[in-house]
Amino acid sequence: MSNICNCPKPPGGSVSCRDDQLAVCGYRNGEIVSGCFDPPGHAAFIADEREKNLIVANWVASTVTGAVRDDNDPIEPHLFEILDSGRYVDEATGEILNFTLPSTLDLRNIRIQRHEAEGSI
Repeated sequence: MSNICNCPKPPGGSVSCRDDQLAVCGYRNGEIVSGCFDPPGHAAFIADEREKNLIVANWVASTVTGAVRDDNDPIEPHLFEILDSGRYVDEATGEILNFTLPSTLDLRNIRIQRHEAEGSI
């Protein structure tokens, strides 16, 4: 089975990857970006599914947004929304990336980091 990512228009088109890869297509720094990306190899050796999903989610977030993330960084609600939507947009730079998550990533098995409001009891 293939992991297919539809590219934004123009130019359109799509990227077809293995189902265990991250498929990415879009624009970054005025250049077309597309490709198939393998998850970090060390994630395959993690027995705990929640921990494995966190590692892969952080890797996807880093690949898509360009931000450096640690394997165990918490997934904030806004980042979860990006992962769940399959689309990253940075209005300041005009960057638009569509992506399709690897089949090995189960977003339902990720703990979302919620911040409590300061001063609340």
